[in-house]
Amino acid sequence: MAKKSATVSALQAELDRRIHERARGPYSCYACSRIPVPVALDERDASGCNWTVIAEPSHPPAALPFLDLIISQLMREYDLVPG
Repeated sequence: MAKKSATVSALQAELDRRIHERARGPYSCYACSRIPVPVALDERDASGCNWTVIAEPSHPPAALPFLDLIISQLMREYDLVPG
């Protein structure tokens, strides 16, 4: 399956949408977290992804597995393009 292309702002908007879509029940507190910013990699990683995110210090440690799940799904679906 070919990956979709997105800019940093488009990826961040999609992250925000998915976080808020899934942040229900015990995860509702994560909807208030700052949205991670995608950062381009110089080379693709082992999974073929050309971007990553850097966890914000403001993210509670308990939120990281929740965010990681959403981010890893986006990494399989999208390539980061300049813009």
